[in-house]
Amino acid sequence: MDQRVPFLRNGWYVVAMSQEVGRSLFSRRVLDEPLVMYRTGSGAPVVLEDYCPHRLLPLSKGCLVGDAVQCGYHGMQFDPAGVCIKIPGEKQLPRDLRVRRYPVVEKHRWLYAWMGEPELADPKLIPEFADPTEWDGWHHASGLFPAKCNYLLILDNIMDLSHLAFVHASSVGSASIADRAVVETSTHGDRVRVVRTTCDVAPASTYAHFGRFEGNIDRWQVTEYAPPAYFLVNNGSKPTSDRPPGEQDTRGQGIWGFQVYHAITPETETTSHDFWTVGAPEGMLPSEARAPFRKTIEDILDEDRVVYDAQQKAVEAKSELGRFGRVPSRVVLTGDKALVAARRVLQGKLNAERVAAAPATAE
Repeated sequence: MDQRVPFLRNGWYVVAMSQEVGRSLFSRRVLDEPLVMYRTGSGAPVVLEDYCPHRLLPLSKGCLVGDAVQCGYHGMQFDPAGVCIKIPGEKQLPRDLRVRRYPVVEKHRWLYAWMGEPELADPKLIPEFADPTEWDGWHHASGLFPAKCNYLLILDNIMDLSHLAFVHASSVGSASIADRAVVETSTHGDRVRVVRTTCDVAPASTYAHFGRFEGNIDRWQVTEYAPPAYFLVNNGSKPTSDRPPGEQDTRGQGIWGFQVYHAITPETETTSHDFWTVGAPEGMLPSEARAPFRKTIEDILDEDRVVYDAQQKAVEAKSELGRFGRVPSRVVLTGDKALVAARRVLQGKLNAERVAAAPATAE
């Protein structure tokens, strides 16, 4: 198995937040490919490869002329389909001169681009998770978090929330998250689900502050993974009682909780884009609490950033495969079960894609 195949190509990746892309050229690197994005006059999003085929100047250094991109070097123009429609000084255009156009879908207030074979781009393959941005009565906030690490290290982080006890001890974490949690992991097709419950524990500071708990609580965290790198984490809690949290409880937020949705998009082999949305029922997060709560979420991401940066440097120093998210760990813990399952699902898709792309051998 070739561990150097870094990315799944045939998949939808979030490439921008909707508000980032308008009537000007916007560039971003995704799967180590340069993209240029804009909207047509009708508002339709366009994603093209970000270089001119003439002298390779990035098209994002040019400008829009109507709905076409004009290269800033010699004025060649490309329409929203990527087809060259004008070359100043040339009476005849070269046949089939174009730049690559990526299929794009706008959903969940994000732009999704299909990075692989265009004929396989089916919008129905965009993972469907509960989306707080589309629910009445929910407050939500979104952002983009740049991470200096391979995207698989973020997968590991989200699939094993025992790290909250140590990385986020000042906010959402407490020792009980690691020491007393009951963890159940299951795989259904290409989805991995892990349920972490802790009962009769003191509330972490974030829960005590925003949930206004006065005594011990029962708490649950349900993480769902879908390839290539989408995650929904449902957090809930209630006052401790004789009845431990059941399946119905863990599908909601109880007395206080929130949901976090991550779409992790590789930028390069060693850097990633973390598009995130956090949502909570308005009754659990009144208007005066929203700015402080967002600050808490941003502080948590910053704490993760420190881990990601240091871990990426360490795995690269330890192994040449560290660039590809390979962690040469000498021990496998019980808490690794979910991240191992998620990596296995993703590796299966990478293997299938590699086999499909391999040239057929002559009989």
